[in-house]
Amino acid sequence: MKALKFLGIILLACTMMCVSCKKDNPKPNDNTTENPSGGETPGGGGETPGGGEIPICGVTIKLDGTAWSAANMVAVDHTAQSYIAPYFFKTENSTEDVYVRGFMESVVGEFTYQTTYDIMYYTDPNFTYTDETGEYGSAMGAEDPQPGDVYSGWVSITDFTENITAVDLNALTMSATFSESLATAADIVAAGYQVPANLHTLEGILDGAHWTWASTKSSAPKKAVKGAMAINK
Repeated sequence: MKALKFLGIILLACTMMCVSCKKDNPKPNDNTTENPSGGETPGGGGETPGGGEIPICGVTIKLDGTAWSAANMVAVDHTAQSYIAPYFFKTENSTEDVYVRGFMESVVGEFTYQTTYDIMYYTDPNFTYTDETGEYGSAMGAEDPQPGDVYSGWVSITDFTENITAVDLNALTMSATFSESLATAADIVAAGYQVPANLHTLEGILDGAHWTWASTKSSAPKKAVKGAMAINK
């Protein structure tokens, strides 16, 4: 089957998270504490980003070398399991503009993941793929795929690499880099649901990046990543 052949090569789970529904936005936690709590209940960490000037959070995202600076970063607290689930927003707290979300370790070290665990998903609400027949959703492991479903135009490919050089879970700051390859949905279809020859490089640079905690309701644990989801459901 195309689905089995393709999914044995690349990871796409949760690449197509909703970009238009406000309820899926991670909500910054208004509580403030000196130390973030671990596990399922994230603690505070600085003041919630609000009106006025957009904060400079110290994150640069590059796609094929073209860079943009994140307006802010929020993260779901999984530090009891030694990782966080960050969201990097081009426009503050908005999924109506480009944003990146995924999983990163919360300890110093170099890590490479080839299938699941740490990975990043690049979402551009103006770059989508419409599955006219339902074949794409079926091949990519979407739940209840239907003709006409709309998916993210970008698909994350295995290997994700990250180099965490500094983490302060009290100040909520991190210095790190990460990189992975992306493919477009159209190129994947054209390649017969194989990894296409034309890949794109996603990079992230965190230079003393500061984040605030968000509700855990916005991120599933990284060891239980779901299949692809249409963004128009």
